Amino acid sequence: AVTLYQAVAAAQDALGVTSAPSSAELYSGYGNPVWEVVIDNREVTVDADTGQVLGTEPLAAGAGAGNAGTATVALIEQIGPDDW
Repeated sequence: AVTLYQAVAAAQDALGVTSAPSSAELYSGYGNPVWEVVIDNREVTVDADTGQVLGTEPLAAGAGAGNAGTATVALIEQIGPDDW
């Protein structure tokens, strides 16, 4: 299984950035678990089993951290950007 750290790293690589995520959420989609990671107003979908990036797209206006699960946002805030 792909951890939060691994999903963020995959998302950063896909976008070519080192920015910390503003949100990340684990959920079932595409027939299997996926991470949705938001970095620099772009959403990256990462397969939670393989770590493969399934897609990227710009966020719609008003979307982002407010849509993430509370536990995930709390985890990101607890870890902090210096840990990425």
